[in-house]
Amino acid sequence: IQESEEPQERKQLDSGPSETQLDLIARGRELRQRVFGALRSGGGASPAQEAHEKMIDSHYFGVLWSNTDLTLKQRCLVLLGIICGSNRMNGAEVWFAAGLRLGYQPAELEEVVLSAGVYCGELTYFGAQQALAEAIASQKP
Repeated sequence: IQESEEPQERKQLDSGPSETQLDLIARGRELRQRVFGALRSGGGASPAQEAHEKMIDSHYFGVLWSNTDLTLKQRCLVLLGIICGSNRMNGAEVWFAAGLRLGYQPAELEEVVLSAGVYCGELTYFGAQQALAEAIASQKP
């Protein structure tokens, strides 16, 4: 993914009558695929799981992640800081892998881990370090 380092001028997000919920879902799904790569097929998903996927696509990615004040790469770094700072490591490797996919080098992501350890403690550091190591390993062919 090629991301410019500078965020674009903020675009007004119009969620009025011209932009339907389906438009938000489609835009969010496209951004989500750029961040995570190929998404799992919804085959066999329950109606509740399908509704949850649509909510993620429309609200998180269709609205928040499509905001152009930050690039996708910058937004991912912010989220990694939140994940590590709050010590919510369940699934953190997915977000570290997204950071790698968006163009961060392992050493740059290691700075997130190091900062989390300094400000949030050793247990946070070790959990984040493990998640980063798993993400790096998952990127190797």
